[in-house]
Amino acid sequence: MRKTMLGLVSQFTPVRCWNFASGLFPADLTFSRPTLAWRFNNSGILEAVANHMPRIDYDPITLECVGYLHEERRTNQLLYSKDFSNAVWGKFNCTPEISGITNLDNTASVWKITNTGSGNIWARVRAGLSGTVTVGNNYTASAVFWAGNTNYAAIVHSDGVNNTAVFALTGNGSVVSTTTGVSASIKHLGAGRYRCEAYYAITSASYTVNYGPASSGSTNSNPGDYIFASFPQGEQGKWSTSIIPTTSAVATRDYDTCSIVTGNWFNRKGGTFFAESRRLNRIGSGRLLTFDNVVNDVILGYTENNNMVNGLGPATYGSQIGTATDTLNWTRMISATSVSDCWGSVAGGLAGSLGGISGTKYPDATMLRIAPAQGSNFPNGHTKKIEFWPHALAKTYARALTS
Repeated sequence: MRKTMLGLVSQFTPVRCWNFASGLFPADLTFSRPTLAWRFNNSGILEAVANHMPRIDYDPITLECVGYLHEERRTNQLLYSKDFSNAVWGKFNCTPEISGITNLDNTASVWKITNTGSGNIWARVRAGLSGTVTVGNNYTASAVFWAGNTNYAAIVHSDGVNNTAVFALTGNGSVVSTTTGVSASIKHLGAGRYRCEAYYAITSASYTVNYGPASSGSTNSNPGDYIFASFPQGEQGKWSTSIIPTTSAVATRDYDTCSIVTGNWFNRKGGTFFAESRRLNRIGSGRLLTFDNVVNDVILGYTENNNMVNGLGPATYGSQIGTATDTLNWTRMISATSVSDCWGSVAGGLAGSLGGISGTKYPDATMLRIAPAQGSNFPNGHTKKIEFWPHALAKTYARALTS
């Protein structure tokens, strides 16, 4: 009986578990990022993380550890992101002044933007992007807002036409309106703080970003209306990434890269990989776990599909299997392979089988990469856990694990 129970424990216990949600980065992983990056710490405060140090991130509201934060390279091209008084920021029908509100990074750097115009008018601070701006590309403008005596804020891309998004800064926040071609979202960060973003494919290099108080459905506000704002960010690409503060020069956060050297625990003829992860946006495909030496061999990953994503099974020699789910929420996924079969499971669903494939199922991998860059694709998001069993789990058990 004891041997039977030990066998069951061994069968269902992974030989490797990288648990990022423990608050610690596993010691056997190799990590690199040649720049500073920012995260929320376990007190909910935004803080800088040194070069080549991984980010274990926390929810700023619940203080829950949300695991390893992995992101692509992005550059904030808006200067002086904590100082709207600087001359790079034009002031139109408004007077920005420092407020008494504590910022996300626990500093006194939140600005009050007040409409000082006459009548119902557009009041805003405005700046152009520093460095190269490419016509036709998508650019995302974002900022952190607090409601003032008005609950509405606006972000406007100006490139000869004002391309707008208006946000309501109440409750969990909402996008009130957008003009044609603008996509927008809002995230409540707790304590009345909202990170708002809008992206747009610009049509002119004479391009500026504008922030200011608004009214329901309009960028105009009344004299005396005000909001609070900080951390404006202008970056090339769809949707924003984590906050990148700037002063007198643009600032770049480089790729987060992470890998693990395979050892005796790795079975190249079969096994099961499990991951619990979520994406920060639905744009593009991304590889959550791959082999180092065959770029098409995706163990776990995402593909874009009408705002849904697929968790892939083992993409052996370019073949892919998967089931669809929305991974802006936490999602558990598995890929498994044995001598005679390859299959995957996502959120309790079971992917179709590839059937038998001649040769070994996994390449003779010396390294596994976690959330690697692949061309222009990168799985921006959080990963709580990755596990490996040196055999294919029973499908019923695997589906239970991913449910």
